[in-house]
Parts: sequence; C-alpha cells; structure tokens
Amino acid sequence: MYKYLLFLFFPFGAIAQNSAAYSDEDLKHYIAVSDAMFSYRLELAAKAKSLQEELQISPQEMEGTLQALKEAGSWDALKPELDPQFAKAFEQLMNFRAGLKQSMRQQLIKLISVYAWDEDYYQHMQLTVQSDPALQERLLTIKKSQG
Repeated sequence: MYKYLLFLFFPFGAIAQNSAAYSDEDLKHYIAVSDAMFSYRLELAAKAKSLQEELQISPQEMEGTLQALKEAGSWDALKPELDPQFAKAFEQLMNFRAGLKQSMRQQLIKLISVYAWDEDYYQHMQLTVQSDPALQERLLTIKKSQG
C-alpha cells in the first residue's frame, strides 16, 4: 500500500528536483538552441508575411478568416462560404505556413541533435525553465557571462 502512495507522489518530487538537474553546460546549450530558434522563427515569419502580402491577404482578412475557420470547425465547411479566389489564396498561404511549421521542427531537431538531445528532453527543459524562477536566474546569469 505504501509503495503505491510513494509512486503517486514521486512524480511531483521529481519535478521539483529537475531545476537543479541541469548543468551550466546544458543551460548554455539551451540558450544557444533557443537563440537560434528565435532567429529562425523571425526569418520564417518574414517569409509568411511576405507571401501573405503577395497574395493580398490583409491582416484583418487573415484574422477574420482564422476566426471563421475556428467557428466552422473545418476548412471544408468554411471554404464554400468564401470567395473562390480568396479561398485559393488563403489555402495556399496556410499550406505554406504548415510547411514552415514543419521546417521549424526540423531545424529544432538539427540544433538539439548536436548535443545528443531529443525533443522530449528539450521540451522538458523548456517547461522547467518557464516554471522555475531559480532556473531562470541561472539562465540570465549564464547569458550575461557569455556577453
């Protein structure tokens, strides 16, 4: 009976210990990956914005169509309600953006594989950083020391 209770509470104790489990070297790598991904994300966002402008989809149209898509529940349900030319342009943009999203994932895998990390490890570290003020302080200190 007690070992089952221990099993139930163990994951919570493990989470609390994770912030100390990362070495300064791991945190330096995390900073490098995060900085590179931020730059890559900006590059891809510029490409998406450029195509959106080329397709003449205004930010308001984009926002409104995304909201309508959310309400309709699927593209197949919304598409017949849209102007066919706009629907074609919007679909082209969304397919392009889906490709960019996949490209971001591939870039992340490329960056973290240098450190022999997998996506789960990186995501866990990211969540731990977001939820642990002490770890955030360590990151800031390391980042400042890097110049």
